[in-house]
Amino acid sequence: MLAFALFASVLSFVPFTAPLSAQDDVVEWECNGTPVLMRGGILHNILPDPNAPGNLIIDPITTSSGVWNSTAFNPLNNLVYGAGNIGGQDHIRAYDATGAIVDEVPIQAPYPSAAGQFAGTFLGDGRYILHSVGSNNAAQTGWFNGSRFNLWSIDSATGASTHIGSTPVNFADFAYNPADGFIYQPVNRVLYKVDPNTGATTTQPISTALPNGSFGASWFDAAGFLYVFRNNPGDIWRIDPNNTQDVQLVGSPGSNGGTDGTNCVSSIDIKKDVIDANGSVLPADRIYQPGDIVTYEITLINNGVPTQNRVVDVCDFLPTDGRTFTGLWTSTDPATTVTSGGTAGDTSICFEANMPSSLFTDPAQPGSPPTVITVEVELGADIVPGVYENQATLDFDQDGSTD
Repeated sequence: MLAFALFASVLSFVPFTAPLSAQDDVVEWECNGTPVLMRGGILHNILPDPNAPGNLIIDPITTSSGVWNSTAFNPLNNLVYGAGNIGGQDHIRAYDATGAIVDEVPIQAPYPSAAGQFAGTFLGDGRYILHSVGSNNAAQTGWFNGSRFNLWSIDSATGASTHIGSTPVNFADFAYNPADGFIYQPVNRVLYKVDPNTGATTTQPISTALPNGSFGASWFDAAGFLYVFRNNPGDIWRIDPNNTQDVQLVGSPGSNGGTDGTNCVSSIDIKKDVIDANGSVLPADRIYQPGDIVTYEITLINNGVPTQNRVVDVCDFLPTDGRTFTGLWTSTDPATTVTSGGTAGDTSICFEANMPSSLFTDPAQPGSPPTVITVEVELGADIVPGVYENQATLDFDQDGSTD
């Protein structure tokens, strides 16, 4: 029995792109899942230890960045932001991948001046969410509307502030979960789930496997797991927000003092199957015969940030073994168009298609189903009967940048 590649030997997938930064010397961060840590006024990457497989290290990026809290990755411009106080007024500051300060603006009223802040995150659409903390004294410095702890949406370009609501506790950090649009943070073995539109919170107890302590840095990975960094002794724990009894120690890179952290998730993928008339995926060991008509199903999955539609070119090139397109195709995206090939007898076809985000921008803005394209292929009269393997390949910029 002969084995051949039933699927195209090459699938190409090319995003339409546009430059983000107006400044030529700004070095954007890569949105590739590498956590960024602010510790002791220095930005670091958290990386696998090359000398100790399974362990992690904290790799400094800069010699000095200034001690700023609320570290967060802006998916709209691939810069890392932080918040801090200058001359009695809170500011937000943007860092590029070299640690250079590339922007700095004061936070505008009604955000209370001189309020402390430790927690910050960006939502999928680029809203910067900050948590302000008032003083614990009779003067109530930094309070707002009678509340010591408050949630804010900050325009990262202008510093304009919008009050979202109050929260019941202080957060050392928190992180946006693109799987459901909520913000999460553990406090004293309780996981807080915060609606970034209203500030409303719900709680779940966490396994006692999670140690008590201050978790100054938080981030999510593309799979929807929450990671928290304990300031002392500097260990990293993974929490499943859907099962808070699932807590695991993932590394101990070490630390001494306050930290703040962030991450950027980007997961863009393409999946290709052979399906029958009912849409069911055909088994890999099916025997194909000369003259068979098969349907290729191409699924475009956009689990990257920012949570926005991407217009992409998708091309499928058949190997030169007698297979050809019949000219019949469908798409769940009504705007999909064929840009080249695809007529009866052709061996290639290219589409321009929309790829809507499958992630939650926030709890009120769920993601969309992936775009699914089907194309019909005929196996030539000279094809040898046999088992054909699925060996589709993908060529795509996986770092998530848009420049």
